[in-house]
Amino acid sequence: MNELYVKANETVRKVYLLPDADLPENIVLERDAKVEVVVLAMPGVSCDLKMDVRLAGEGAEANVFGAYVCGDQETVRIAVDMHHDLPHCNSRQLFKGLA
Repeated sequence: MNELYVKANETVRKVYLLPDADLPENIVLERDAKVEVVVLAMPGVSCDLKMDVRLAGEGAEANVFGAYVCGDQETVRIAVDMHHDLPHCNSRQLFKGLA
């Protein structure tokens, strides 16, 4: 299982181009940590993505964005579970697709 752990006061930005990317299944953020994840699925890719994001420290911020382009026989499924374990955390998710 691939995991991305963001330490206190750290900022991490990652772009994952599918199908070659090793997308983390779990992301954990400590206090005042920030993460921005961008997932791109280009034509010819079918995938079923599951991501669990845990804001485990106050002030943590997670932004998960994605875009995909699908042809006739392709399927893209994206499931993000966002857990706000403590108060004063922020998260945003935005996915856009063209099929």
